[in-house]
Amino acid sequence: MSKPDWKTVGHRGYPSRFPENTLPGFIAAIEAGVEAVEFDIQMSRDGIPVVFHDDTLERTTTAIGALKELDFAELQNISCHYPQQFRESFSPLPIQSLADLSQALASYSVEFFIEIKEDCLPRIGPNQFLEKVLLASDVLGERRRIISFDYDLLVLAKNTCNLPIGWCLPDTSAETLHKARDLQPDLLIAEPLNFIEGDLWQGAWQWFIYNINTHQEAQRWAVDGAAYIETNFVHEIIKRG
Repeated sequence: MSKPDWKTVGHRGYPSRFPENTLPGFIAAIEAGVEAVEFDIQMSRDGIPVVFHDDTLERTTTAIGALKELDFAELQNISCHYPQQFRESFSPLPIQSLADLSQALASYSVEFFIEIKEDCLPRIGPNQFLEKVLLASDVLGERRRIISFDYDLLVLAKNTCNLPIGWCLPDTSAETLHKARDLQPDLLIAEPLNFIEGDLWQGAWQWFIYNINTHQEAQRWAVDGAAYIETNFVHEIIKRG
């Protein structure tokens, strides 16, 4: 079976082989052949966008506590080498700012899905958060796509920046479909367990399906209309045959 037309997205880089949301993982995914990478953005106490998924530090570092309660200088002293999964293989690996990561990846011709996490929005506010993210990632230019679970943030992004937006769907209810039609995002982002095959909502948007682990599964969802397939297992999804 020939490969249907989809773009492979490295979920937080290449987390089956490298610590998530780290430069080595992103570079490895790109060099393996992905068309895009996705990374998560939290905010330090002093207002620096940083590349990190969780609101707390325990899972992927040796530190504890809330990320948003530390200044960026303090975060740089914390290694995010994911010792629970990789032991000390990648230590030390400092938590990176979005600005530094963007500079390091600027020469790569892939798409960049920037997921703005909701945890810091109540403290800093969506306008300031979005402004800081756009400024820090400016070097990536039109290759950026702003994605989030936060609907109001995406409304703001659609009205204030000329970049594609993607809504990470909270569920597949009729109310959510109605809100998607109101927003008209460039992408709708969902886990496969939320839809049966062949049941993706029709609209002007493209579909981005995540948590895909095998090449065969990717093919099935691409046939059903998924334009983007996100994975932790880059080597599985991009293989041929």
